[in-house]
Amino acid sequence: MCAAPAFGQPQPAPAAAVPAPDSSTPADRTPEYDRFHEFIRNTIKSPMFHIEAIGAGAIDQANHFPKEWDETSGAVPRRMAARFGQSFASSIVEASLAEAFNYRVGYERCSCTGGLRRLGHAVVHTFVVSRVRGGDALNTPFLVSRYSTAALAKAWYPESYKMGDVVSQATFSLGSAVGLNILDEFGPDMLHVLHLH
Repeated sequence: MCAAPAFGQPQPAPAAAVPAPDSSTPADRTPEYDRFHEFIRNTIKSPMFHIEAIGAGAIDQANHFPKEWDETSGAVPRRMAARFGQSFASSIVEASLAEAFNYRVGYERCSCTGGLRRLGHAVVHTFVVSRVRGGDALNTPFLVSRYSTAALAKAWYPESYKMGDVVSQATFSLGSAVGLNILDEFGPDMLHVLHLH
């Protein structure tokens, strides 16, 4: 039997309560996704963004689209400005919807090997996108952005720009996006080969 402590003798301090683990600690949180820098990387800093806009403007110039602009001075700058404006608006729509759906934006190169597998990855991942928290989904933001901004272009194109032009222009842009993803996938390899020679 333990003896009671003498009167006036210091009592041992009670053990400190161990705090319950906080389920919201930084280690358990998903890091905040840097949407702004992703947007800059996919537009201003992206060679593919500029290639697509300049290429579309050059095709419009070769096809005299829209024909009304041939009758004015500065047809080439107007066509280029129209395409850059449309591409930038499309990027804004895509980034906004991706934020709402919690999707990533931009092509991610394949970690696989083999030309056919990489080619297939480039084609499929034009229309399939990664979620920020993992997994894949239909790239709805990309599809909506292409058709909505083709319709928005009616604001600066002449009246000859009809709904058929909206559909054909947006659909053509899907094909160009596939080509640009293929270029993005194999471009570094091509540059490496050229550098070696």
